[in-house]
Amino acid sequence: ILAIAKEFDVPAATVDAFREVEAAGSGFFLEDAPPARPKILFEAHHFGKHTGHKYDRDYPQISAKHWNRRLYVGGRGEYDRLKLAFGLDPKAALMSASWGLPQILGSNWKVAGAESIGDFVEQMFIGEAPQLRYMMNFLKNNGLLDAMRRHDWKLLARRYNGPSYKTNSYDTKLAAAARTSRFA
Repeated sequence: ILAIAKEFDVPAATVDAFREVEAAGSGFFLEDAPPARPKILFEAHHFGKHTGHKYDRDYPQISAKHWNRRLYVGGRGEYDRLKLAFGLDPKAALMSASWGLPQILGSNWKVAGAESIGDFVEQMFIGEAPQLRYMMNFLKNNGLLDAMRRHDWKLLARRYNGPSYKTNSYDTKLAAAARTSRFA
């Protein structure tokens, strides 16, 4: 965290806050037998979009027109959904999951600084350092490093988590996590 914060010239407590809020402190399912897998959340509405909605009718649990919280199974069960989607369209499946500590959607691989979706996913399995670097590249390439420096939690939450950030209190969670960070 300190090295990444120094590299991007942002407060370490802010980087730590993202780590805590986005992935509950870890980018991996630590209870997995080694090697641990990165945390994911499979997004059916994105898979539907990336596949032209051709699987919506036959695979409603992994392909949908609209976001639906009820489709999430949570935790390691998200890998079952990813595996099913991967069997139908590997690239669309990988691009439709949010990955690792930063929970960056796979379709954002380029703005996160990866060479390809495959490189992005591979790095997610390597460790939290590449996960944090992708997060910081994503924030930088979306013009949000100054917001990190200013602790503009509302702007960060809205641009990183989307318009529903208020529903999930991302701005207040980020602010609280930064205040209580070991780097504060």
